[in-house]
Amino acid sequence: VSIFSACAEGGNRQVGEAGIKDNSVDAAQLDSLSSRTTPDSAEDEAHELDTIDISQYRKEVPPLKIRLVDGKGYTYKDLSKDKQTVLVYFLPDCPECQAFTEALTKRLPGLLDKQFVMISFTDIKQIRSFDDKYHLSGHPNMKIGSEGYTFVVQKYYQIEHFPFVCCYDKDGKLYRVINPRLDPSSIAALL
Repeated sequence: VSIFSACAEGGNRQVGEAGIKDNSVDAAQLDSLSSRTTPDSAEDEAHELDTIDISQYRKEVPPLKIRLVDGKGYTYKDLSKDKQTVLVYFLPDCPECQAFTEALTKRLPGLLDKQFVMISFTDIKQIRSFDDKYHLSGHPNMKIGSEGYTFVVQKYYQIEHFPFVCCYDKDGKLYRVINPRLDPSSIAALL
């Protein structure tokens, strides 16, 4: 099964060493993905389910190097030092990624204090088509491109579910990974 046909079929997608497979999850597995803190309030309890424990992840921005849809190169060194960074790893034909992107584009004008970098490993032509559909590169705080088959970012975080959304502070330190099993519009609302 190719990664593209697996995404087109819907359902939970997981990519690993052997490619993509269907991955159902039970409540105990979902709990293990969630934050490990004890909630002090209902708001904290809701936050517990929408955020993955980040202790398993490296804290620095990955050494990303992507080709943007306009053909220019972009690396982690090009990130603005005065804005928080939201890194989104996605697949252009993934239904959840499409729904997330649709919800995100509605919110982008109100998120100018953050910079967004959307990365995929797919061919730049597919990413251009995705960009044409959602008009992402027209936003001043958005970069979208492909890391090609280097899989640097995918390997850096061992990304298995899409969209994968992580947030960094202005110093480039990871502070949040949003649970990819949430509804796509809920993921966008958390940004």
